[in-house]
Amino acid sequence: MLTYQKIAVQKRHALMAYLLIGDAEEAMVQRYLSYGQLWLLQDNGQIIGALHYVPAGAKRIEIKNLGILPEYRRHGYGRQAIELLIEQLSTQDYHQLVVGTGDASFEAIAFYMHQGFRFSDIRPRFFDQYQRPIIENGIQLQDMVVLHKEL
Repeated sequence: MLTYQKIAVQKRHALMAYLLIGDAEEAMVQRYLSYGQLWLLQDNGQIIGALHYVPAGAKRIEIKNLGILPEYRRHGYGRQAIELLIEQLSTQDYHQLVVGTGDASFEAIAFYMHQGFRFSDIRPRFFDQYQRPIIENGIQLQDMVVLHKEL
């Protein structure tokens, strides 16, 4: 069963390896690391990944990073993490959950769509700000695809 541990801001940098599962560049992670909430995801005490989210307006939360270690993927942990987040947010006055991913991140797009997210926006040339090109599925990422889910 998936559990999470909230990580204090001053301890977050030590978990960079887990955040780099969900975001390819440390400099980009540093931009949002001190904001919002970071959860260390665990199953029976074993660390399996991380989830980081931030407020994105008065009634909206943005998932900045969801990374599950490769050996734990396709076991329902990502789905459980989203469910735990929605459960946590249900006690607050948030109405929408948003997430951005690469335009060639087909597995991530399919994952979020299976969780009830729908396309809402494209951030053109978003990945130009990364120092090195990111290649997924043999395609260089260029645009960020934004998906949302009403809560």
